[in-house]
Amino acid sequence: MRGESAHGAAGVTGPAPRTSLVMSRQHDIEILLEALELERGAVRRYVAHGAATADPRLVSFWESLRRNEAGHRDALVAHLARLGVAAPPEADPT
Repeated sequence: MRGESAHGAAGVTGPAPRTSLVMSRQHDIEILLEALELERGAVRRYVAHGAATADPRLVSFWESLRRNEAGHRDALVAHLARLGVAAPPEADPT
């Protein structure tokens, strides 16, 4: 099965498509929350990277990535709200 995923598409990696057995509102909420934490971590990381360099080009680069991830974060919060779920507060970075 080299080069194929469990669902048979050559060159596609990752899990097979969800079936109706695992598709649920709760599952959607769980994966939204997981993705939200990843995006929040990326924002924190890019802020730290920008603060750690004196090169203005790199500062601009990290800031552009931070804004991109912040947009993803905001979209995830909106999807959670649409499902009636308040996003949990961000963890204290210390």
